[in-house]
Amino acid sequence: MRVSGGKWSGRKLKHPGKSPIRPTSDRVKEMLFSIIGDKIIDAYVVDLCCGTGSLGIEALSRGAAFVSFVDIAVNSLKSTADNLKLCNAETENFKLHRSDSIRFIKSHCPDHKKLIVLADPPYNADVTSQIWMELVNCIDSGKAIFIAVEHETGMELSSESKTSTVDVRKAGNSSLAILER
Repeated sequence: MRVSGGKWSGRKLKHPGKSPIRPTSDRVKEMLFSIIGDKIIDAYVVDLCCGTGSLGIEALSRGAAFVSFVDIAVNSLKSTADNLKLCNAETENFKLHRSDSIRFIKSHCPDHKKLIVLADPPYNADVTSQIWMELVNCIDSGKAIFIAVEHETGMELSSESKTSTVDVRKAGNSSLAILER
C-alpha cells in the first residue's frame, strides 16, 4: 500500500497485520484520483470508513486543503494517525473523527464549495447502501461536488440522485460508484 501521487508519491503506508481492514487497492486508488483530477486541489475532503487513511492521505498528498478522517473503530483511527505521522502531515490539515459514517454525514458534513466525499465501507450491502443514500442526499442538497464509494463489484446502488448521474467504474472485485455535480 503506497501513496501514488503528489508530494508523498511512493511513500509506503502501514497496514495493521491481522486487521479486518480492507484497504483500497493501489489500482482502484489510482483510477479514483485520475477521475478526480484537479478538483482535489484546495478541496475539503471527507474520508469515510477511513481504515488506514490511504484515500485521505492520497488527497492531502495531491493538494487537498483539509481532510476529515472518519471511522468508528479505534484501531482504524490509530492506523490512520500512524500513517499521517509517516507522511509528516501537518496537523492543521486534518482531523480524526471517531464516528459512525452515517451519523457523521447527517450531523457534521460541512457545507463547503469544494467538498469531496470518499468512502470505502466494509463490503456489506446494508452499510454501503445506507452510506450511499446519505451521500446522494448530500450531493442533491448542494453540499458536495464529488462523491465516490468503493463497493463490491456486482452490488447495485440506487441512482435516485436529482442532480447527478451515477458513473460506475469496475476494477476486478471492486467498483467505484461516482456522483459528480
